[in-house]
Amino acid sequence: MKKRIRWTKVGPSLHRERGEVFSSSIKVLLRTSRKYEGGICDVQIRVIINREQTKWSLGFRWPIQYWDETAGFCKPRYKNDTQANDHNMEIRAAVGKANDILLHYRVTHRMLTVELFKKEFQSYFNRSSFVDFMGNQIEQRRMELNPGTYQNHRAAWVKIMGWRPNLMMTELTKNTPNQFDTYLRQQYTNINTIVKFHRVFRTYVNQAIKEGYNVPSIYKGFRFHSTPSKSRALTEDEVARVLDYYNQCTIEEQRRVLRRFIWSLLTSMRISDQMRVERNWLVDGRLVYVPQKTMKQGKVINMRPPETAVKIFNEELQITGGVEMFRHPCRQVGNRILKRIGEKLELGTKLTSHTGRKTCATLVVKHLGDLHAAKEFLGHSDIRTTMAYDFVDEARKQAAANVLEMAVGNQLNKKAP
Repeated sequence: MKKRIRWTKVGPSLHRERGEVFSSSIKVLLRTSRKYEGGICDVQIRVIINREQTKWSLGFRWPIQYWDETAGFCKPRYKNDTQANDHNMEIRAAVGKANDILLHYRVTHRMLTVELFKKEFQSYFNRSSFVDFMGNQIEQRRMELNPGTYQNHRAAWVKIMGWRPNLMMTELTKNTPNQFDTYLRQQYTNINTIVKFHRVFRTYVNQAIKEGYNVPSIYKGFRFHSTPSKSRALTEDEVARVLDYYNQCTIEEQRRVLRRFIWSLLTSMRISDQMRVERNWLVDGRLVYVPQKTMKQGKVINMRPPETAVKIFNEELQITGGVEMFRHPCRQVGNRILKRIGEKLELGTKLTSHTGRKTCATLVVKHLGDLHAAKEFLGHSDIRTTMAYDFVDEARKQAAANVLEMAVGNQLNKKAP
């Protein structure tokens, strides 16, 4: 008696199984049962095998109004939306991986269940694929990484997928960093951005070695050539010009970016914390929060901010209704707007999201002369971090030169009797 042959559908393709009935389908969708602020939902992959289904998150969220339900893809929110392109690349990789597992079980004539599929999806391709290994490791570490670090690691992973989407463990060699470096330099001119991607890549290569994969230490001997940051603090005159511009500005997008900048200037708050601000952080005139960067140390900021900062906070609260305060636009767009404002005001200092915090630190030291006060105000856990800031402005440098001239130069210039 001949064995029964059945055709079963897997996504858009048909699979043939022998003996056992093996039906399956794959779909990417939004988890609409749980909506976050702004109508954002988790993106999930759903797999149905023999009428039993399982779903799990792909690790990112997307707005409902920009989701293509039929195709299972992210629609761009604006022109040249690179994040939508990156997420769609992740979706293709996940669907391709799921289809590969189903295909593997078909050609080996093995029966597949939902539970077995989930196990295979998480670990099967990690045996040979570095890209899959790195992606899974990032998701497993998500809770221990702060949001900024998590996004940086995911960005590096997306870059590696764009470079070598099927990079295998066996393909990692001493020449891999140089090849990746060449790829990055075709896209970026900022050397520090390139170094950041390399360091994340190295982290997960080392993790693969630690977990017993037969991978060489490919970054041993590879030299990073980062350059020190050249950002400077605003002078008091420049601060006054920025504040005057804010008071006269009628363009709401610029006003929102400047509110965030001024808030940082007056409170020394990092951009990672500005994106987390909630209305209950400021109660009875006191600002109380736990900084994201030092959350593990349990450090709490408890301060009475300047009255102008309270005014800025209330303006943002009124505009946003307390939802996603200081979060929009994103940091990259905000920096572009700040750059244009700085050029319009003809400032000698480049305006960025970090300039406000650096200016805050400089003004505190200049007027109080207390490095320890600056350390506490900035929320640093180590005073050496505070000392890394360049607090000496041009006026103080000139004053120091004048003192030396009076103490030494006058004696040298005295005529001999």
